[in-house]
Parts: sequence; C-alpha cells; structure tokens
Amino acid sequence: MFTCPICGEVISAEDRFCPKCHTVLDNYEDSDESWYVPDEKEYSYNTAYSPDVRGQSGSVNPTPAYVYQTGGPESPLTVSAFLGSIIAMSLPLFGLIIQIIWACGGAKNLNRRRMARAYLILSAIGIVILFLFLIYATPYILELLEMIAPYLA
Repeated sequence: MFTCPICGEVISAEDRFCPKCHTVLDNYEDSDESWYVPDEKEYSYNTAYSPDVRGQSGSVNPTPAYVYQTGGPESPLTVSAFLGSIIAMSLPLFGLIIQIIWACGGAKNLNRRRMARAYLILSAIGIVILFLFLIYATPYILELLEMIAPYLA
C-alpha cells in the first residue's frame, strides 16, 4: 500500500498517477516504498497534461488537460440512455417525430442531438430507397399478380 507524496491519498502499486491530485507516479523506487518526485528542472512534461500547478511540497503537480464532466450538455450518453434512444427512434411514426424534435435542438444532450441527426439522415436515405424500389418494382409486381391470378381464383 502506497501513499501519494503530494496529497497523501492511498494508491495501489499499479497506479501511474494519483486519482485525487493527478500527480504522475512514473518513477517508483522499490527500496523505500515511496514515490520519487523529480525536481522541477529534471521533470519533463507529458503532452497529455496542462502546465504545472505547484503541489503542497513545492513539487510539480500536473493537472489533466481534460477533466471528465458528468452531467451537462457534453456528457456522454450512458448505455441505457443510448439504447433507449435507439429504441425510441426505431418506432415507426413516433420515432420519426422524436428524430425531428431531437435533431432540431429538443435534446439538451449534444451527443443525443448528434445521434438523432445521424439517425434522421439514415431514415431519410432509407425512405428514398424504399420509394425508388416501389416505383421501379411496381410494374413487375403487377405483372406477377396477373400471371398468378388464374391460379388464385
């Protein structure tokens, strides 16, 4: 069991950074079971982190460039919300109405709005293909019905 040299958070041996203060813990020394924190001069910044923030002991404490946000318009859809959206948009008439509402800004979540727009485009393409098929296949279907009409009577 190890502790972070900056915030004192208990961390496992497999962790590469502290889950609380995001201190990079790449340089582990087995001798005293403590984390080696390099000097500011010998520390090389990882490109995944923003500029340094001073920790409590004066050492470099990089913070993540992107912090995962829960809630809000940019939050990712959960699996249940994603599946529920797909099922709702798959319903024949209700789905088309929901697609139009969500695609035009009725969805507060931007990911759901983008998914509804993509689904609406795919639905429009499917409807166009269906109508083209019906237009071109109608003469052949009528001819087939004329051929089997004597056998049905």
